[in-house]
Amino acid sequence: MRRRYVPLLVGAGLVALILDVTHGRPGLTVDSGEYLGAAKSLIHGHGLTVGYSNADEAFRLPGRAGQDVPLTQFPPLFPALVGLVAILLRCSVATAAGVVAATGSGWVGFRLAQRSARSSAWGPVAIGGVLGCVPAIEPALMAWSESLKLVVLTEAGLAAADWLESRAPWSRVRLHLAVGLAPLVHITGFAAALSAGVLLVFLTSSRTRGGRAFDAGSVVLTGLIPAAGWLAYAASRSGGLAQKHLGWYPTLQPGLLWCLAIVVAASAGVVLTLRRRELVGLSLSATAVFSVVVLVLSRFTFDRNIALDRRQLQAAVVLTAAGWLPLLRSRLVPSLAAALLLSGPGLTAATASTIAGSDYLGYRAPRWHPSPLLEAVKQEPGRQWILTNAPDAVALLTNEHPVGLPQPTSLFTGEPNRDYGEQLARLRCAAAGHDPVLAFFYRPTRGHSRSPDALLGTRMRARVTATFADGVLYAVDTTGCSAGAALPDVVGVSSVSGWAISHSDRQV
Repeated sequence: MRRRYVPLLVGAGLVALILDVTHGRPGLTVDSGEYLGAAKSLIHGHGLTVGYSNADEAFRLPGRAGQDVPLTQFPPLFPALVGLVAILLRCSVATAAGVVAATGSGWVGFRLAQRSARSSAWGPVAIGGVLGCVPAIEPALMAWSESLKLVVLTEAGLAAADWLESRAPWSRVRLHLAVGLAPLVHITGFAAALSAGVLLVFLTSSRTRGGRAFDAGSVVLTGLIPAAGWLAYAASRSGGLAQKHLGWYPTLQPGLLWCLAIVVAASAGVVLTLRRRELVGLSLSATAVFSVVVLVLSRFTFDRNIALDRRQLQAAVVLTAAGWLPLLRSRLVPSLAAALLLSGPGLTAATASTIAGSDYLGYRAPRWHPSPLLEAVKQEPGRQWILTNAPDAVALLTNEHPVGLPQPTSLFTGEPNRDYGEQLARLRCAAAGHDPVLAFFYRPTRGHSRSPDALLGTRMRARVTATFADGVLYAVDTTGCSAGAALPDVVGVSSVSGWAISHSDRQV
């Protein structure tokens, strides 16, 4: 078989592996709810909005079930692409998201395998092994933007290397396009512009200092303008920056050790490839370094909700591995490729059923199919408002238009929500005239179990109507509120009997 076909096989193999593990249906989480909700809204001409308010967005008092909440926490490129694919393939937005994620991973495999084939015939196989490893492939199993982020970071790194090597005009166009799109996929994609700018300053010695500064500055501005534009849009739509306050939110989570290890490995790759003038490896390693640095700074300064886990670090790990590959001696690459092939796609395929049956897939996990409380929600009359602490699950898995509850603490800063009680009381009266019910799920996300707090019960005047293994269904008393009123008639209400449900009291 000709060597030029191997990268195509690597890319196609990754796409097939991902679709096989997910059976064409990607995993769904809270973030997926916003992505897919925005994609639906774009298809139906409602712009960048979501049909309900979830924990990621600032709480808004609903005027109706199925409210149009502006998308502010996530940049628009991924949901826009999902909507376009759904239109072209005439499929659901969930299926389209799976196609985008799988195709993105396949494209990265093809491009990196194509470049690695220049240094070793076994390089493409090694790349396929890296991308097929469970930690690297897991984000591609979900309806998330990480696969698309990896695409733009990879293309930015390759384009920067080509520009440094050949100064070809097309490389310059590709670089500006990649760094401009990266922040519109994920705000930390701005790292691509920073990495390229630094490389252009220090590695284009043949040009004047002013010329180098102009090239680097133009690249950084290309990434900065869309990032700043999106943040300004989010702020203007009320809720984007309002929930994310600049501050200092340090963390001691174990992910910091992985971040440090990646930065050390990628930095070593930068030094070694710089000495050997391996520009592709140098550019990819530098992009990995800056992606981790920008991610950690974002986590520490304005968004403590960013988990430094395999999802967020996927791009850095893949780019670091691809950056190191040209440094390996050719005699080691075949053995490494064989080991990676077995521990990557081989192990992933062998554990596909385990992954598909785990909680990792979020709302696609077995515990949500069926969910007794979710089934009870489906039986509620369509005219009723469904108030819930799991609006994403209800929106993604039923035909209902849920109304999300306010959060007792800020998701992004960890600070207590001082308006929590008032927001609950306002929500109760806003639902007057719509026979509201409250569905409280014990595990509304992939995280820990939750219990209804006392304030939720008193301000919502909730009465237990049914208990299930995974949650409780309540009737909400709106007595004293005029239909659709925003303000409660009474601010303080005595505790409602039967509100608190202990774990031992749960019934099927």
